[in-house]
Amino acid sequence: MSATKEEPGAAGQNDRDIAFGKAAPRSAFLGNTVRTSKYTILTFLPLNLWEQLHRAANVYFLLMSILMAAGQYTPLFESSVKAFSTASVLVLMMCISAVMAALDDLSRHKADAQVNSRSAARVDLSSGSVVQVKWSEIKVGDVCVVKKNEEVPADMVVLGSSDATGRLYVETMNLDGETNLKGKAAVEKTQTEITATTSGDVEKIGKMVCEGKVVAECPSKSIYSFKGNINLSGTTYPLMADHLLLRSTVLRNTAWVVGVVVYTGKETRVVMNSRQAPLKLSSLEKATNRCMLVIVVLQLVMTIVCAIMFTSTKGDFTKLWYLSSGEEEKLWLPDALAYFLTFFCLYSNLVPISMYSTMEIANVAQTLFVSKDVTMYDKATDKFAKVRSMNLVQEIGMISYVFSDKTGTLTQNVMELRQISIDGEVCGKPPSAADPPPADGKRRFSGAEDVANARKKLGETKVAKFAEILAVCHTVVAEKAADGELKMEAESPDELALVQAAVDMGWSFQQRSNDQLKVIADGKEKSYQILGINAFTSARKRMSMLVKRGDTGEYVLLAKGADNIMMGISTAVPGYLKGQLYDFACQGLRTLVIGQKIMPEKEALAWVEKYKAAQSAMTNRDQQLDELAAQAEQAIEIVGITAVEDKLQDYVADTISKVKKGGVKVWVLTGDKLETARNIGFSCSVLSDNMEIIIMDTDPENATGSPSEQMDKALSTAMIARRTKPVGLLITGGMLETVLADLGGQFLELGEMCDVVIACRVSPSQKGEVVKLVRYGVKPSPVTLAIGDGANDVAMIQEAHVGVGISGKEGTQAVNAADFAISQFSFLMTLMMVHGRWNYRRLSKFILFSFHKNIAQCLQLFTYTFFCAYSGTSLYEDWVRNSFNLIVGFPVIFLGFFDRDLDRKQSLADPEGYSVGRLGQELNIGKMVFHICQAIVLSLIITMISLLSYDAFAVSKLADYYSWGTICYVCLIVAMLYRLAFMMTTWNAFVVLALVLTFIGLWISLFVCGVLTTLMGGVVAQILASPLQWVCMLATPLCAMVADLVLDAVSLAVGYARGKISLGTAIGRAVGQEGAQGRGERSVGWKQQFFQQDLPSLQRERNTKTVGGGLLCSGALLLLLGAVLMSTASVPMAQIQYAGTELKGRPVDEFTFKKCNDGSRCNIPFKIKEKMQGPIYVMYSVDPFYMSSNQFMKSTSISELTGTLGTEEQAEADCISKLKEDGERLWPCGLKAASLFNDTYVLMRKESKQVNIKESGIAWDSDLKFLKNPREYPTASGIKWLYERFPDITGLEKDGVRNEHFAVWNRPAALPNTLKLWGIIEEDLAAGEELNLVVDSNFPVAQFDEGKKSLVLVKKGPLGGRSDGLGLALVVIGVIGSAFGVVVLIAHFIGSKKAPTSPSDDVIRDV
Repeated sequence: MSATKEEPGAAGQNDRDIAFGKAAPRSAFLGNTVRTSKYTILTFLPLNLWEQLHRAANVYFLLMSILMAAGQYTPLFESSVKAFSTASVLVLMMCISAVMAALDDLSRHKADAQVNSRSAARVDLSSGSVVQVKWSEIKVGDVCVVKKNEEVPADMVVLGSSDATGRLYVETMNLDGETNLKGKAAVEKTQTEITATTSGDVEKIGKMVCEGKVVAECPSKSIYSFKGNINLSGTTYPLMADHLLLRSTVLRNTAWVVGVVVYTGKETRVVMNSRQAPLKLSSLEKATNRCMLVIVVLQLVMTIVCAIMFTSTKGDFTKLWYLSSGEEEKLWLPDALAYFLTFFCLYSNLVPISMYSTMEIANVAQTLFVSKDVTMYDKATDKFAKVRSMNLVQEIGMISYVFSDKTGTLTQNVMELRQISIDGEVCGKPPSAADPPPADGKRRFSGAEDVANARKKLGETKVAKFAEILAVCHTVVAEKAADGELKMEAESPDELALVQAAVDMGWSFQQRSNDQLKVIADGKEKSYQILGINAFTSARKRMSMLVKRGDTGEYVLLAKGADNIMMGISTAVPGYLKGQLYDFACQGLRTLVIGQKIMPEKEALAWVEKYKAAQSAMTNRDQQLDELAAQAEQAIEIVGITAVEDKLQDYVADTISKVKKGGVKVWVLTGDKLETARNIGFSCSVLSDNMEIIIMDTDPENATGSPSEQMDKALSTAMIARRTKPVGLLITGGMLETVLADLGGQFLELGEMCDVVIACRVSPSQKGEVVKLVRYGVKPSPVTLAIGDGANDVAMIQEAHVGVGISGKEGTQAVNAADFAISQFSFLMTLMMVHGRWNYRRLSKFILFSFHKNIAQCLQLFTYTFFCAYSGTSLYEDWVRNSFNLIVGFPVIFLGFFDRDLDRKQSLADPEGYSVGRLGQELNIGKMVFHICQAIVLSLIITMISLLSYDAFAVSKLADYYSWGTICYVCLIVAMLYRLAFMMTTWNAFVVLALVLTFIGLWISLFVCGVLTTLMGGVVAQILASPLQWVCMLATPLCAMVADLVLDAVSLAVGYARGKISLGTAIGRAVGQEGAQGRGERSVGWKQQFFQQDLPSLQRERNTKTVGGGLLCSGALLLLLGAVLMSTASVPMAQIQYAGTELKGRPVDEFTFKKCNDGSRCNIPFKIKEKMQGPIYVMYSVDPFYMSSNQFMKSTSISELTGTLGTEEQAEADCISKLKEDGERLWPCGLKAASLFNDTYVLMRKESKQVNIKESGIAWDSDLKFLKNPREYPTASGIKWLYERFPDITGLEKDGVRNEHFAVWNRPAALPNTLKLWGIIEEDLAAGEELNLVVDSNFPVAQFDEGKKSLVLVKKGPLGGRSDGLGLALVVIGVIGSAFGVVVLIAHFIGSKKAPTSPSDDVIRDV
């Protein structure tokens, strides 16, 4: 190394000066602590929040929460949904995601702490000792010692090593993924001093007296270049990449090194190159977003319809005295817009808020199943498959294109020199599958005998010339192991194979130093002085070494490289060369052409001087070295050829064959020559004999015209050939370069017509460009997968939708850049065909069900809008509504865990079934619309059942808004559990347990809602005690089952009509009892069964037998339930209507109509038709009366009803209207209290004897417990109490709000047909008995359109009142189901003898 007198700062304007030695000051640069974690305690909350707000759904619900709050707390518009109902669930879901992110980041924190706490040796020059410090304590300017097999703690310039020549070797696997060794060198000046000081003993390093200053370039990402200089005693020496040891590299084959730290922490090369893989959005998420558009359209349609209905009917409702008092706060927005927002908020739950969080949980489980799959465990490397991108576990079930590397991916990357050609004489045996493995596990070159014959035929000189190049021209490092055996490590397996083969030819490489290399040739030691090495690069595709022979003093340039490159720099191309290269390539062998050039001493020395100058250059160093290499590598004499075999991995051909059967196109991108790639293509089933193979090449021997002409011809050939047979394309890198630049569109068209594409001689960047072209060019956009094992595959792995890294022999860079890591290519078959298929179908069902459940819920809200004066009241109380996603979101997780239509063995045996995911058949807009229709049917079923049972529930005191809405909610939940079970094909213990726990959780959540909401108190107990509620709960899923199975029956009929299936066959196949390995045995132990997804399970089949049986059973049960309900028609019932137009067709025994004007007392005689035994319920009916109107529901003060007098301001905030009357404050305030029903009734027998009507026991005990009068009642002045407004109500002055009539009224009716209990008659009423009703008609209904009032006498039965209407509906549905069931079963028994023998006929996708 030459020294100069230039200034230290000459290396660069912004470079750093680093003093070292005894006088070195403390460093002012960054510390050596490295943090790869994403969060800290202070930044976790804001950063995670910011990340989660990048998710569209979270932003949507945040905006909805803000909008709801605006409607709740301002006069902007009226929101019927409280903001907390959405915000609380949003916060919970975001908390779940945050916890998962925190747990993930915690592992990074632990890894960081482990790395930063590692021990390193630092030289304390002041005391002359070597002390142990943590990595985090190392600073720029420190002098550190690294021993053999230790990691380098920071980037440092090497001052010296244990080798007196200053040579050392490092393994860079942690940096660039390569396992080969890289040579480094110490600064010559400091190496000399260190050698003299230590005499090879590192413990004496403290005596080093050198001091100086390093000028280093600014921190850079480049791991292959370094510019700087070192100043020692006023003399400056240049520094280059060979002098820089990088953090995380491992010292090998060298006892120790000493260096000065120049970069630490975040400024080290490895940290600056660390970056997260590009964020990849799952195609399933994109499909979900498209489905979301359908949902948004549905939400807008529902919102617009309701807003139009409200604005068009607003006048009809605002004139009602009990809904408007003139005191309401005027809305800031126009009514149309205001109520558009009201309904938009109401239906916001159409978007499933819990879907994304629960999907993450399902993804975690699927990730676990992949990583624990024993069929993807590689015993040789002791590695399972690994998932690095959880959001892509379903993406592997949707692949349309597979892009594969060859070497190390399809092949084993275990190189063996099979054949050589020395001056045209071929030695060695071609590869054969029958080759027995060597006894010692080490295969030798098989051509030793042929080489001996070649010596006789060609002479020793030619053979020695060939063997010399193999033994000398390389960068292999040799080291003697403890047992004395020579251990070699090389930069590539090819190079190691050549050096080991040279041993079998009599030339044994022994050792190398900085500039010396020794071999033993035919028993004699030969030495070579290394003058220069022109390294192999992907651009140069060759390497050469200039050496001086120790025995003759000759200067000789030894070279080896790709055939096309070597032929271009040779003096002459031997006649045998091309033919033998073709023959070797056809055998699938990797070829290199080797040669040499004798250089005159003067020319050689002049070149060496230029070479040293270029190495010391501060600018354009690499360019100068390449130019010098090109100058030397001219007029090369070709000596021969080497042909190395890289064997295929096990089951590669089978894997590719099945992938292709799944409709996936396979593209192989390799650096091999065309003939080699073609032969490998046939051996691994990428190409086949019946395939039309098109070749596009720039080589004159293969070229048939210009690139555009070849493209036109290829398109024409492919278009004709694809009609009768598959088409394959072989294209070389040279042609690809032109095609990508100028003919990209035509190439894409050609690629789509081809079943297979093999690109040869491609560079790493071209691999990425090809993947990018297909990914973004093909329409509709396909899902692409790239698989490789080396650093040269990183570009295509990161460009593809899914990247798969092979953890093979080329390091970990491909694995680190990939989304999945496997150890063998054959595992791709299980990854795609088994886990990919399962996960895609699971997540598709998961997403569809998530939308389905929310659509069904919102359709219930939409339907209810027509019964609440179009005011936007939610059918469910806010806390109940709030719990929906939490309750139903739990069991759907298990669908994402376990559901599968085929078992492992069947999935592998049916690769054609993979097309379901590839074509996106399980999740698309059509599927979304279908599930919307199913949700509409389910919503109509629940609406029908709830409406037809309303009067009966009223008799059971369960027709109030809170109770009836909760009953609808329970029916919805049970229907959702049925729907989930129906969608699943796999039922195991976990699934059943999840469904049971969900049902239990439903009641627990309702109980909690009762604690949180006053008027929900007691609802659970009342509902559980109602037999009718259980009947409705059972009838709902049975009706839905009939609808679903009728659809299945129609599908079977359509399939039969189209000839797709035969009668009696299954729509979906059952999973067999094959074990996790697919070999017929079942895993042992439930844990292993769980992880291998091999739990004992019941697999639901959908065939003519099960569909018919299901219809018959569900129909029979509905007939039974219908019969029970129809029996309630015998419940005695009498109705006396005294206001409004006369009712027609009422299902009562005795109906009497006599009009009684408002404010009048009327006598109405009537007769009891059938005997009514006591107790008899006396109920009043007001129809229509919209107690469920949003304005009516909101206008109340719970604080007042629970015993607080409160202030006028509080009353105004709670009630909005009906605050004062005649200047006095009303208590309690609000529309509900102001409209208390105050008609009174007296029943007289014919003999003027009054029938005793007990007006106690009519309210819920739970209501009477929470209703309280204030302490000031009834003495406070300025207050107009309830009894003063309604003096006709018995006991109202004494009881106040605890009066049972008020308690009954305080529970708003769910429907306009307000039917409430007024009293109870304990005595019997005889058949034919004549009674006289004396009614004081105080409650005004005259202004109602069609407003009616009635008194109803009914005998409460076990199921409440009459529900025969519901019974009739169930009977009709039961008859339909039974009839369809009988027909389908008849078809099954008729067609069972004609069932297909092929199981593929049974699959629903064929229908």
